[in-house]
Amino acid sequence: GHVAAAALDVFAPEPLDPNSPLLKPEPCPNLILTPHLGASTVEAQVKVAVDVVEQIIEVFKGGPARAAVNIPSMKPHLIQPVKHMLGIAEKLGSLIAQIAHEAIVKAELKIAGLSQVDLSPLTTCFLKGLLDTYQPPGTVNFVNAPTIAKDRGLLVETKAGESSNYSTLLSVVATTSTGKSVQLAGTHFVGIGDRVVEVDGLPMDVTPQGHMLLFSYPDVPGMIGKVGTFMGSKGFNISTMQVGRFETGGRAAMVCCMDSAVPDDVLQEMVKVIPEIRKAYMLHV
Repeated sequence: GHVAAAALDVFAPEPLDPNSPLLKPEPCPNLILTPHLGASTVEAQVKVAVDVVEQIIEVFKGGPARAAVNIPSMKPHLIQPVKHMLGIAEKLGSLIAQIAHEAIVKAELKIAGLSQVDLSPLTTCFLKGLLDTYQPPGTVNFVNAPTIAKDRGLLVETKAGESSNYSTLLSVVATTSTGKSVQLAGTHFVGIGDRVVEVDGLPMDVTPQGHMLLFSYPDVPGMIGKVGTFMGSKGFNISTMQVGRFETGGRAAMVCCMDSAVPDDVLQEMVKVIPEIRKAYMLHV
């Protein structure tokens, strides 16, 4: 068949060669040519403005920059399948770096509940959260996080994991330069938000936000009361508290969400006053 008529606004190369046969009316009487300026119409400019504002609002709410031209791993078609897990990935990166207290040289990420999808956006978000802890404020972003990690010699492996009790679960094991290992796991509940559900292999249910105190200790009676009493005596209010253990008398951990940050000297005093506490960390998200 034959093309009855056509309208073109894109050419190769541009601008169109003045001698192009397309510009000769004789062979193409039913051809309409316009400049490559479709986005400059009033209607297009309004839609572009609305789309930009919607994306900016999404970023300010903690979402990803879904149309950034210089972040290959954060393209919209890659983000969509893992979008609900991006926030917890970044928070786990930040928390695991704060708990490690040492340079992390290797991190293994396992994501259960997602199959046959590109996991690179999760890696990028995790790296941004982790490196934000080490770098000056505002110097790490989704664009340069993978490059900074490479320059630091940080090895990251992200792969699909085995099924779990959660519809989607991100588990992280980080290794420091001295061989220390730190484990965290988190998920996202629709309508509820992000949750840290495992700390150093122990079950938890913690909202990762604000100021958080993390303690490790042997499971003995009275720890909740001792910690609460000490914090109250120093004028610090605990908004929520979660404890985790596997067996009576075994390893245990406690996470207290605080209304304000607790200074290092107060933490050091608490460790002396409550000798059962083996480790204490002040974390910020």
